[in-house]
Order: sequence, then C-alpha cells, then structure tokens
Amino acid sequence: MKSLVLAIALLSVGAFAVQAEVIATAPTDAVARGEYLAVSVVQCIQCHSPHDREGNLLRDQLFTGQAMPFTSPYPEGPRWAPRAPAIKRLPGWSTEEFVSILTTGKRLNGRRPESPMPQFRMSTQDAEAIAAYLKSL
Repeated sequence: MKSLVLAIALLSVGAFAVQAEVIATAPTDAVARGEYLAVSVVQCIQCHSPHDREGNLLRDQLFTGQAMPFTSPYPEGPRWAPRAPAIKRLPGWSTEEFVSILTTGKRLNGRRPESPMPQFRMSTQDAEAIAAYLKSL
C-alpha cells in the first residue's frame, strides 16, 4: 500500500512538472500567443484555410476562408455553414464581436455561428490574442 501511495505521489509531481513545462513554453506576446493558439491548439487554420487536393494547407492563402471540406454527419440535424469565412485581418468583424464568439459561443446579438463552428469558451485573454494575431496578418 505504501508503494502505491508513493507511486501516485510521484506521478502527480511528474504530471505537474510536465504541465508547468507546457505553460512555460507557451508564448506570452499576444500576437505570438494568438498564432500558437490559432495554428497549433484551436486549429482555426484547418477550417478557415484552403487545402490542395492532397490535404496540404495552401500557405499563401492561410485564413482566407474556404468551402467546408466535409458535410454534416447528421442529414436531419442542424444546418451547417457552406463556408468557413475569411478571418485574416478579421474582415467585417470588430474585435469585440470576435472575442464574444470565442468566449461565449455567441455573437454580441446572441446568435450562434452555424455548425460545425465549435461553441468555444476561451478566456478573454486567449480570444484577444487570437484576434491580435489574425489582425496582424
């Protein structure tokens, strides 16, 4: 029993150390953090950027929007957006509107984006970082 308690304690310390290392390597500058989040964590880049026939991102068209690359698996379910809109430089979006979508899952008027857009509940800081990154492009 004593060895089980010791093993659990060591695993807990190890897990905390790994989590601390991940947090320590995440960028702190807002634009760099926004890029890290939009490209590597939340992966906005995948739906909001065109791909070639092999599925590779078209690097010269990142975040310029595209037709949805897949259809809803629920034919009788909610309507899916036919396109992922361009979000490079946030055309037609205020920062407040964009941050609202990423923090509450709704626009400022209370409407939700069409599926398959996830209803995120990000922190304001992360949502503002993504907005800063996209505006910088």
